[in-house]
Amino acid sequence: MKHTFIGMALLSAALQANAITLDPVGANGEEYNFFGSFELSYGSVTFGCSLNMTTEVNTSTDTMEVVDTQVSGSYPCHVFSIQNLGTGTISNVSNEGARIDFSGITFTGHTFFECDGESIYINFKNSGSNPSFITISDQNISNNCSIETDVPLTIVPAESHSGDLNIYP
Repeated sequence: MKHTFIGMALLSAALQANAITLDPVGANGEEYNFFGSFELSYGSVTFGCSLNMTTEVNTSTDTMEVVDTQVSGSYPCHVFSIQNLGTGTISNVSNEGARIDFSGITFTGHTFFECDGESIYINFKNSGSNPSFITISDQNISNNCSIETDVPLTIVPAESHSGDLNIYP
């Protein structure tokens, strides 16, 4: 019986070790919009564009779902789209933030080209009294395409459930 209680306590601690906590408490399943600039490269050509990304975090599955992405900026940014990010797994959670791994991404330049990637990750950063933000380090989407944020995608308080979102262990 003693071993059963110890085993249950260890299992409970292990399950809780992977769980995330959100601040504010009511943020689970709510939409948060991030906006910033990034670079899309196709071959030797690089385009500087803006990205608005709408997300929802689910604490029961430790995931972030990308609900919508909109690319904007000067020509030819308006013909680009980023799709198929879907739901990413939140890991490496600390008081500073987390890493979110997505299993796919598609970057399309209208009818000119399409790049399909198997995976991409983003870094979510808690920023104290400032709004949290997302960065994407330089990553290849496919042989010809890469993506990288040059200015972090910051939470847009007026377009989000609350003014900020923080992810903690």
